[in-house]
Parts: sequence; C-alpha cells; structure tokens
Amino acid sequence: MSPPHGNPEFRGSIPSADPPGRVGRFFGAHGALGARVRCGIVVGLSLGFSMAGCQGSGDGATEGGPSGGGPGTPGSLGISARASGTDQLLQALSPVDDSVVWVSGHGGTWGRSLDGGVTWQTEVVPGAESLQFRDVQGFDRDTAVLMSAGDGDLSRMFRTEDGGRSWTETFRMEHPNGFLDCMDFVDRDLGFAYGDAVDGGLYLLRTRDGGRSWTRVPPDPLPGALDGEGGFAASGACISVSADRVIIGTGNGPRPRALAASLDASNPGALASWAIKDLPMTSGPSSGATALHMGADGWGFAVGGAIGEHRDGARVVMTEDGGATWSPAPGPPIEGPLYGAARMAALGPRVLAVVGPGGLAWSEDAGASWAVLDSDALWAVAFGPSGSGWAVGPGGRILALAPGEVASGVGDQLRAQVDTAGVDLLVEGGRLFDGTGDEAVPNPGILIRDGRIVRLGVVEGERAAAGGYAGGTRVLRLPDHATVLPGLFDLHAHYAVDLFGEGRVDETRINPLVFLANGVTSTFPAGEVDPATFDELEASLAAGRVMGPRLHRSGPYFGSARPGWDHEAMTPDSIRAEVAAWAGAGAAGFKAKGIQPVQLAALVEEAHRYGLTVTAHLDSGFRNSVNPRAAIEMGIDRVEHFLGGDVLSPDRNAYASIEVLDLDDSETDRLLREQIARFVQNGVRFDATLSAYDYWAAKDPEVYTPFRDEMALLTPYARSVVESRLPRRPLDQFERVYRVKHGTVRLFVENGGGDLLTVGTDHPSWGEYFSGFSIHRELHALSRAGVPNEVVLRAATANAAAALGLEELGTVEEGKLADLVIVSGEPLSDITATRYVLCVVRNGAVFAPGWLLERAWGRLGPAGQESADWWKGSLRLGR
Repeated sequence: MSPPHGNPEFRGSIPSADPPGRVGRFFGAHGALGARVRCGIVVGLSLGFSMAGCQGSGDGATEGGPSGGGPGTPGSLGISARASGTDQLLQALSPVDDSVVWVSGHGGTWGRSLDGGVTWQTEVVPGAESLQFRDVQGFDRDTAVLMSAGDGDLSRMFRTEDGGRSWTETFRMEHPNGFLDCMDFVDRDLGFAYGDAVDGGLYLLRTRDGGRSWTRVPPDPLPGALDGEGGFAASGACISVSADRVIIGTGNGPRPRALAASLDASNPGALASWAIKDLPMTSGPSSGATALHMGADGWGFAVGGAIGEHRDGARVVMTEDGGATWSPAPGPPIEGPLYGAARMAALGPRVLAVVGPGGLAWSEDAGASWAVLDSDALWAVAFGPSGSGWAVGPGGRILALAPGEVASGVGDQLRAQVDTAGVDLLVEGGRLFDGTGDEAVPNPGILIRDGRIVRLGVVEGERAAAGGYAGGTRVLRLPDHATVLPGLFDLHAHYAVDLFGEGRVDETRINPLVFLANGVTSTFPAGEVDPATFDELEASLAAGRVMGPRLHRSGPYFGSARPGWDHEAMTPDSIRAEVAAWAGAGAAGFKAKGIQPVQLAALVEEAHRYGLTVTAHLDSGFRNSVNPRAAIEMGIDRVEHFLGGDVLSPDRNAYASIEVLDLDDSETDRLLREQIARFVQNGVRFDATLSAYDYWAAKDPEVYTPFRDEMALLTPYARSVVESRLPRRPLDQFERVYRVKHGTVRLFVENGGGDLLTVGTDHPSWGEYFSGFSIHRELHALSRAGVPNEVVLRAATANAAAALGLEELGTVEEGKLADLVIVSGEPLSDITATRYVLCVVRNGAVFAPGWLLERAWGRLGPAGQESADWWKGSLRLGR
C-alpha cells in the first residue's frame, strides 16, 4: 500500500506496536499439551477415522496458556519458539506440505524448513539486501518465488529452482508509483500478484510459467479503483486464488472492498465476471482488509483494521456464501489491527488463527469465541495440510503451532506416538532405502502390525492382509521428497555428560528424547559410567514412562576406564564371574578400555560362551596394553577408533603413532593393508568414531557447522556454566589424528571392509554438542572421508545391528521389527539429509521429533548451584 497524502510514515510497511527490544525475544511454549502428534506428513485412516501425524506440540508443563476445552471456548494450541537464524522482520509464510515451509522478510531475507519447522535455514538473496520480501510462494523443497514490496523498482519478483542456492530476478516494477502488495498461485504455473492502483487503474500481474515471467493484466477490463485504493503488503495474504476464482481484499479507500473474478477454465488465467462487494469493516485511510481467504465450501473471511491507530469498526468479517454477502464477526481480544489470518481446515470447518501487533489468537467456531496464545507482535500465520502451523514476526521470530487437547497431569508420561493398537499402520509415499543394497526405490508401501513389518508392497485401500485388524489401516502418507531408512543405530552412544569439568555422569532423562528425535532407534552405550542409572532407564523404557531408543546394555567398562578398577584384583576368574552376572542381567555385549591382554582374553572367551560380543578401545601394545592385531587373534568382535597393527609402534601409545602416520608412505600403506586383511579374514567389525576426535580439535566447519542450537537443551544455569568454559582450546594432536583417520577409514572400505564398518558417535558431552545430534556429524564425516553414502547408511543400520547379532533390526524387510526413520531429502546423494528428520517409527509407534525435543529443551543439567553436585562425577561417583 502506498502512503496516503500527508502521511510520510505509511509506505506499505506496517509499524510494530511493540517497543524495540521486546519483539523477537525467545518465547517458550504457551499452549497446553496436545494429545495429537503431528509429523509434517499427511496422516489419515483408510476407513475414515481421524488421526494425527508426527510433528507435535509443546509440553504439558506450561504457563499462561489457555485452559481450553469448555463449551463455547476454543481448545488448545501448543506453541513453541524456533530459532530462525536471523533478526530481520519475517513477514510471510508458504507451507508446501507439512514438512517443507518457506518464509520471507526484510533485508532480502528468505528462509526454509525441511523438517516441519523444527529447524530453519535463513539466507539473504545476494544484491537484494535493501529489499523487503513481503510474500513468498513455495512449490517444493527447491522451488519458490519471492515478492518484494516497495516504491517503484523496489517491487520485484525472484525465483529459485535449486533450494535458494541461486535466485533469478524475473520482474522489476517500471512504474515509479507502483507498489506490489501480495501474490498467490492457482498451481505451479498460474499465479497473480496484486499492487496499489496506478494512474487510477487496478494493478494486477499474471504469470503462466510459475513466476519465470510476469505481465500486467490490462487495466481496462478490471474494476475501476477508488480514490487512494490499494492493498496492504502485510503478510502476503491480500489475494486468494483457487482453480475457479481470484479474490482481492483492498484498503485505504473510502471503503474496503472484496474484488472477485472467475477464472475461465478454457483459457487459463483469463479473468471474467467481476463481482464487487463492500466489506463491513474499519474503513478510511490506512484501513481495510490486510488478509482474506475464500474456501471451496463458500466460507471465507477477511481481517484488517486501522494501521497505527484505533478506529471504530470490525476487524474480522465473514461470508458463508462465497462472498455474496459479508457480515462482521466478533474480533479477537488482542489490540490493534490484524495483519495475517489462516484457516486451519484440517482441524474443523470453521477454525482460524489471526495475528497482528497484539499477538496471536485462534477460534474454533468462526470467531464466536477466541483464545489468545501470544501477546507479542506477529505478521503472518499459515498451516500445513494436517494442521501443524507456523507464525512469524519481528526480530526473526518463528513460532511452531500444534493443535491438541489439554492433557493436564499427564506430563512426560504421555507417549508421543500414534495409537496403533487394534489397527495396522501403512507407511506409503516417498522413497525407501531398506539397508540391504545400494539404492533407494519408490516406497512400495510398508505394512506394520504389532511392531513388525509384515508386508512390503501395500497400497492404501487394499485389504491389509488376511487376519488383519477390523479397525482398519492407519496411513502415514509421505511427501515425494521423503526417504524412509531403517532406524539409525549408534554403537558407541555415550549418555555421559561433564558440564563442570569434574567427571562424567550418565544423563538418562533428556538424552533418550534427543537420540530418538534424531532417528536413533537403538543405542549401545559402549561403557556405562553409572550402571544404576541405566537400570532405572531400562525399567522406565519398558514401562513407557520414558520415550527413547532401544537400549542394548553394555554394562560397565572392563578396564581402567572404570572407576575403581584394580588390575591385580581383576583376574581372569573375576572377569568371568562379572560376565556371567551381566549376561544373566540381559547385557547385549561388553566394552573394554584400558584392559590388559590376559584380561581381554578372558573377557572375549567368556562373552562368547554366552553368545555375546566384545568391543574395545585398544592401544599399541605399549605398557602391557593390547594392540588390535593381538585382539583379533584373541577373537574380538569389534575394534573401536583405529585399526592398529604393526603400523603402531609398541614403544609409544597409539595416538603418538597415528598422529605422525604418512599415508603416502609405501611401507605404512602395506602395513595398514595387512591389518585390514586381518579384519576382513576374521570378520572383525570396525567402529571408526571418526567425528569424535574433532570435537576436541579444530572442528571441521563442513561437519560441525551447527544445524541445531544444541545448547538450548541446557537449563539456564547449566548453560551459563558451560558457556563460561568456552571456547575450549583445540588439541593439536587430536586434529592430526582426525585427519589421518579420514585416510585409514577410506582405505578400510576400499579394501573389503565396507560390510564391517559400523557407526558410533563416542561423544561424552561437555555441554556444547550432544550425542543424539552427533549421529549426523558422524555420517557426514564418513561421507567426507570418501566412504560412499550407501556404505555410510548401511554402517549406521544393517552393519550396526549385525555387529550385536540382532537379526530382527537394521533393515526394512518383512518380519523385521518396525524401526524406521523418515527424513526430508535424499541421503544417498546428500548425507546431510539425515539431519532433517520428519518422523521416527520405533517398534511400530510413530514419534514426532519436534514433540520429543519440546520435552528436552531447557531441561538438561542442574537448575542451580544447590543441585550441581549430582552432576559432578568426581564427587558423586568417585571418578
């Protein structure tokens, strides 16, 4: 909207009603816990039942949110803040589906989420730093159109087809008084953009090629413009299009209007049969409709008000007859104009949300009653097909919205899963990498019953199978860009943290949530610092009190890594007795570190007697340690960290040898190949833990560039403690080891070790990074080392399960346990796609990554100094 005469502040921008420094601050969860869980994926029941997907709402321990649920009172809408990566004003949203969402704003800013709004990538279009992108239209994860608003040539259009890596300018306003306000698309090709009147005529652009080019619709056949009439470039929502109609909401004239035209199906984009209706809402300069929507069912609404001042009149008007008549509706109890509004069709026929400088409100009954969920300024709101939503505003503010019922008192005991009791679960759509080969194929349909994959090759509508449940089949319908993988398996999954630099403790309340949210459905701790804590976790997982991955127990370390270990006391007979006790308690295998040869031989022999495996962090043979070569001769099952062999000198420790290895030296190469041959000939697996070393070193920016604010897991007190100890001084030795290991891992795979490679993260956290997220860095590091992505993925799935002899896990095959991770993108071509988890299936239960993380943020660590001692391993455990 261009400014009315005499008002130099009104130039198409809408000033915030909040003082500087208030908007954009972190805003925690305000809604009540939703019992429905949403995935960024379309989910439904084949027999017509309703069902939630997998991208979830906030947690039950909330304050200040609506109680909801009463007669005539809206239910709850859980909200939580997301890190956007920018402090610019964000002004428009465009969900492609429930996982891909585009956003745009000032300072030439655009953004994108590929995981249902859990994480966001924000960038600036090069050369467009002065532009205000007031609208965005996304078509898929790679393709979008941006509209900038401003006087004259500041109004432009841009298009990307490569996920924002490059943008092409496709339109620039030539008229000096032109000003674009909003745009909308009928489909991937046909779209319209509306702007302020020029020379007394309405200004409408049209594209028939998806925004690659734009032309002005001749003004003569269009309705005449009122004096000063235009649109509001508030949230990109002042135009709404469908297959048969274009409707525009106007303002700043003598009265707001709705201008509707039918579309000619025989001539795509041709406009005819204009209908013009006055909107009974606040009118006059700087007033009118800022956003509107018209549904196929004839129900629609327009919102707005007076910008920057209070003026009598309605801010919400509605129609039940496709716009033939409009009537005022009760406005929400938030002050000021409304900038954006969106229908929540997945939740009911008359559900909508509105935003403005006064905050966020929503109604389940066409505006008869409202719930206020946020009181800070917001500009735009939008919802995906299955009901998950987002709102954006000043300071780079992004809120995730997730509807649900109030679940008072349920708290963390509420299971974040789709209830599959009595029904089958069908996962369809996207692509499938099943862990048995090298390629991904179109997902044939995965039928899950009672926690197992019972059939591959099922389509919706087909009878599940003979003897299937009478309750029907629940369907997870995935977008095309999704990839289904076997659940990830971390074979060196430390739950240990050391926030104070005073010894590790095992944290088993928040870490399980973080592992599972990142697609890790199985963990082997590879040495438990405090086995009693894992006893509690094991019991809680079994009882459903805690959500997390499968826990394959390792028991305590065997060797000097265990507090109180006494080499003289730990005789072979003592070790055998311990192995027997742990085998009887259900251990899945054992881990040695700092062990002597005679002890390791006893450990391997006794473990094998119970059908269990042994892995070890070994050394060079220096000072009665064990070289991996000797361990292979003893029959060890897996080796951690480095290959060993004669390339390591027995006169110094392993690290001192590895950091100076010259992989271009022919003798070094020969000795490494000989050792690799021993692994291959004896079927000994290798857990490279490649990324573990660079946490302590320089941190390869390709691998360690943050993709989450992981420190947000910490309590405020714990974060202050951790940040006071940062940055850590990089260890030069570990940096050299990290670089050498790239070459040795690649050599291992190239010489027949691909099927023996496994994945473990080995990251006892000091609070800057956390093990659950580390799985993605390990996969990325292996890929960067030259390991083919299909080998990397098998190492983290099929190979890892086989390493513990778990035949029911690791691949997506009939008869296997139903552990899956569904990611946005194609990890065979870009391994970092694993970071964008859409949904996790564990034992047939569907989990929401965002829902899980909402229960984790801000809760790891002590609340204050008075509770800090528990977190100091040297004090509590005598480490």
